Amino acid sequence: MRSIRAHVQDGKIVPDEPIEQPEGAAVEILVPDTEMSAQERAEVEAEIEASATEFGRGEIEDAHAFALRLVAKS
Repeated sequence: MRSIRAHVQDGKIVPDEPIEQPEGAAVEILVPDTEMSAQERAEVEAEIEASATEFGRGEIEDAHAFALRLVAKS
């Protein structure tokens, strides 16, 4: 699963980038309970980018592997 950016135009959700899905495919859209300010959105996007960079350098452990390691210790 992946996420895409979209905006609301005339009451419809319009993707900001092309998506490759078959015609009529069902998609799930998560709508935030509250609207983020521009600064809050920038902070979240910066954290996501930082996490992606850490992951690319191998600095983040896979959650499943972490859980298996914890179970093995008990």
